Amino acid sequence: MGISFDGYSSKEGTRPRNRQLIAWPQIRSYLLVCLGLIGLRHLVYYIATPPVGFAPHLTLAPLAYQPLKLGEIRPNGWLHDQLQLQADSLGGHMHDFYPLIKEGSWTGRGNVNYSDLNEAGSYWFNGLVPHAYVLDSPRLKTIVREFLDHVLDTQWDDGWLGPETDDQWQPRWLWGRYPFLLGAIGMAEAEPELADKIIYSLMKFIKLANKMLREGKGTQDWTKGTRWQDFVLAMQWLHDRRSSHEDRQLLYDTTIRIKSVSTDWRSAFSEERFPKEAVTEWRIYWHGVNLAEGLKAMAVGYRFSKDKSELAEAIDAWNRIYKYHGRPSGIFAADEFLAGLDPVRGTELCLVVEAMYSGSYLFQATGDSSVAERVERQAYNALPATITGDMWAHQYVQQQNQIAAQTMLPNPFPSDGPEANVFGLEPDYPCCTVNHMQGFPKFVAAAFLKTLDEGGLVQVYNGPFQVETTLRGGNHVSIIVETTYPFGDTLDINITAEHSFDYFINLPHWAVEEKRVVVKVNLRQGLPVDIESGLLRLRANAGNSKFRISYNPPIIVEPRPRDTVALHRGALHYAYDIPRKVKVINRHPNEARAVDLNMTPSGPWQYAIDPSTARYEQISNDVHSPVFDHNGSSNHIAVLACIIKWEIGGQMFANPPPENPECVGPMETIRLIPYGRLVDQIEDHCLLLPSLMPAMRSTIVAAASVALLARAAPSPKYVKTDGTRFELDGKPFYFAGTNCYWCSFTANMSDVEIAFNEASKAGLNVIRTWGFNEVNVTRVPGGLPDYGGEGAGPTQIYYQSWDKGKPTINYGDNGLKHLDKVVALAEKKGIKLVVALTNNWADYGGMDVYNVNLGGQYHDSFFVEPKIKAAFKNYVQAVVSRYRKSPAIFSWQLSNEPRCGADAKRNLPRGPNCNPTVVNKWMDEISRFIKKIDGSHMISTGEEGFFNFPGDPDWAYNGADGTDFYANTKLSAISYGTFHSYPDWWSKTPQWVLNFTAQHGIAQKKIGKPVVWEEYGWMTPEARLENLGIVSNYTRLQAIGPWQKAVLEHKLAGDQFWQLGISNLSFGRSTNDGFTIYLDDPEAKTLVYDHVKEVNAQNHK
Repeated sequence: MGISFDGYSSKEGTRPRNRQLIAWPQIRSYLLVCLGLIGLRHLVYYIATPPVGFAPHLTLAPLAYQPLKLGEIRPNGWLHDQLQLQADSLGGHMHDFYPLIKEGSWTGRGNVNYSDLNEAGSYWFNGLVPHAYVLDSPRLKTIVREFLDHVLDTQWDDGWLGPETDDQWQPRWLWGRYPFLLGAIGMAEAEPELADKIIYSLMKFIKLANKMLREGKGTQDWTKGTRWQDFVLAMQWLHDRRSSHEDRQLLYDTTIRIKSVSTDWRSAFSEERFPKEAVTEWRIYWHGVNLAEGLKAMAVGYRFSKDKSELAEAIDAWNRIYKYHGRPSGIFAADEFLAGLDPVRGTELCLVVEAMYSGSYLFQATGDSSVAERVERQAYNALPATITGDMWAHQYVQQQNQIAAQTMLPNPFPSDGPEANVFGLEPDYPCCTVNHMQGFPKFVAAAFLKTLDEGGLVQVYNGPFQVETTLRGGNHVSIIVETTYPFGDTLDINITAEHSFDYFINLPHWAVEEKRVVVKVNLRQGLPVDIESGLLRLRANAGNSKFRISYNPPIIVEPRPRDTVALHRGALHYAYDIPRKVKVINRHPNEARAVDLNMTPSGPWQYAIDPSTARYEQISNDVHSPVFDHNGSSNHIAVLACIIKWEIGGQMFANPPPENPECVGPMETIRLIPYGRLVDQIEDHCLLLPSLMPAMRSTIVAAASVALLARAAPSPKYVKTDGTRFELDGKPFYFAGTNCYWCSFTANMSDVEIAFNEASKAGLNVIRTWGFNEVNVTRVPGGLPDYGGEGAGPTQIYYQSWDKGKPTINYGDNGLKHLDKVVALAEKKGIKLVVALTNNWADYGGMDVYNVNLGGQYHDSFFVEPKIKAAFKNYVQAVVSRYRKSPAIFSWQLSNEPRCGADAKRNLPRGPNCNPTVVNKWMDEISRFIKKIDGSHMISTGEEGFFNFPGDPDWAYNGADGTDFYANTKLSAISYGTFHSYPDWWSKTPQWVLNFTAQHGIAQKKIGKPVVWEEYGWMTPEARLENLGIVSNYTRLQAIGPWQKAVLEHKLAGDQFWQLGISNLSFGRSTNDGFTIYLDDPEAKTLVYDHVKEVNAQNHK
């Protein structure tokens, strides 16, 4: 295929006629025309008045951390070599030969462009500016200075920046300016002598932009809908440097106007509207790059609105997109538009670099450590994987499981061309050619931040860097971080400072949760690990300080769709390196290193693995450039595998991984290498069937499918959430269920079967039960309360025993093998189980069994003591991993009714320091831990739904018992909220319960997750008289009946009465605690059978 860049004819206007190395279809032009034809305009918000949340004042809310100036942070070690490699390859030489830049319309040397958006030159400038200054390259600095001078010196008299003449051939669209504004801002920071000139020019342009917006000009469907936040971000930078009321009024008014004609990202990212699977309708706000840029929109908007809910929603949006569309490499899937979890679909390179930039800003605004951890993963996996090791060729989209890089027939990408995954100069579309360079430079530029008071420093990313900056009080500091991370596990940090200051390091979640980090000072004595919200806090003294951070990352097996897995260690994702043949199919006539490559497999790739055999092997501690070349891996994961039947789809792309694969070859050891080093790879690995290998689980190896806590969508056989409701097999799943704590450890399985049969006949298809039962072999003197024979005994079913402070999990016939039968029976009967993993109360073991055996002083020691949490995690690991594939599991529950305190007579006392934050942190830690074991099933807290509204006189609303329903339900790994109601025990009325229920209905809408009323009851008259010595004017029908109507009124996702009563068991009636509703009692017709029908009717509307 030849190359011809012949510019434009006047008749074609701004439509490009150039032929690329790869014959890409005119997708973007097609989109610009056709998206409007299918009705995009009604999805763009035209608002005549200022949008809600923007108050008419001219101050900005501060960010959580303050950025350093461009050039104050530089790469070190291997990362410096990588930036130098980029400077010596396509990114640093594009202006020498590539017509879109060399002869581009922005330069004044030509009129070459690829669309009337005129973004090529500004994209390139936006990436090359940070590249020039983080690398401190005189050559690159000269190039960007010449470009800047030309643009500013040729600025139109009316303020327009760029070459457009504002006629029918060259319309003026604002969007193409935004990347230029960001690049110019960077130069103003790096070259202070240019700041006045740049600020003057930018303010002049904004004055014109304001006028254009007033006149309804400057925006069109593609850009006005989604990318306003980049413009606003630039105006906020100017706002911080302009003090006059007139200038700030202009910036504020322009912000209002651009936002008023733009996408409402808060609505687009909401749980109710956001797509949970691949989209089939083309909407500009479901476009991948628009979404990647939009991820920072709410954080940008917060600075003007000062509405902190925007920050919370920004984090929710960040997590949501990776939950439903995430990849193991840390990025999300969108080959033009959102692509779901299908491993055949792709991710655009522009999307990767824009998501990294948005994520860096989002951390700066919120301080959420998980965001920074994901950006780090994107930088070390998703970004390099889509660029060749020498950085001269790239893909337009990368596939999760990619077995070849060539023209694919039939084309698996709905909106991109069949050459989109080819490595070349400009495969499919040129935007990624001119935009990809910003990835690594902006990552470096965001690697450190100042604390809000500018007195301390935060190291955001783990990697090799060097910093020169000045903190508050003129404290000049110099920092050198020497490391091969993420290819090695140790960081040596050398700090020189005039005065002491706090130095923070953002730690990976596994280092915090599993205590897999060791800190040494001056390379000798160890330091206690002081962690604040995911940040390790160190104190750097005046003079010289040296710290060594040593990580011990675990191998993490991440469940993926279709029973596949992805493997990770530390920040790296590992995938199978497919043997390949590489052929140069095109070479640029003016630059021999710019080539298009055809890659086809030369060896087998259809492997299934046994992840239990995975082991990490460090070959060398040295890292050589090019670090992301597949031949240079210094470490790998070895794992047992075998060849399976795995079909090719069309011409050289892999079909989705097969379910239940069978070996067709012998077992062998294969090596998975870091995903960022690969060009052809298998990320989602198939698992081997138990029938083939007893120690292996039936899944599939998927070495590149990792999304941290934002896991893959569950298989259809599992219940999942869909906004504020549940779904099963893609259909609504509202339910009325019950509680049967005794079902899990009733020794006679015939009785369990009777209970399940009767429940199923009544339509009670979700049952909550205990997944715990402890027996204490030896009492702890003076510590463990005597439970009066309650719970497990030596001849009963029990799941864990304690002897002299040591727990032993019971895997025998009267232990987990019995629970196996219960779970299997539930699966057979079509019943879903909510399995609670411990108890707040003394019954059947619970938290205080752990506490008194392991030295806990208080009841809430369970939430904070590392030894106690480790023992609980060990039990959780055993139970959750055992049933992680069972469709009978509805959800895992952290505990039954966790609180700071419990029964004063039978439990340890509450500690003086327990509060809702303590319990919330424990819930976050344990739910994340469970999610790593089982990414398919839901997780719930099991709490009673108490609120934390300080100052409220009602103990159930003021956090008195140490829980906070809103904060707990919003946790990223928690799938839905729970609440309980026992007005008899709580000295409340039935009417109070109705109000309590209404508040949870409101919370369900606000949080955007389902809420289940999973325990409620009203005592029988006999029980009330016996336990409370009083009578009531309410019958159970009069009390519970209206409550159940409230379930329907507030559209709660489900409810479960306490508790199931069965009359025909082998020993007669099941236990009656005064709340039990027996299915053969008259009141059951209304409270059970009729209620089930009413709830189920919602599933058919």
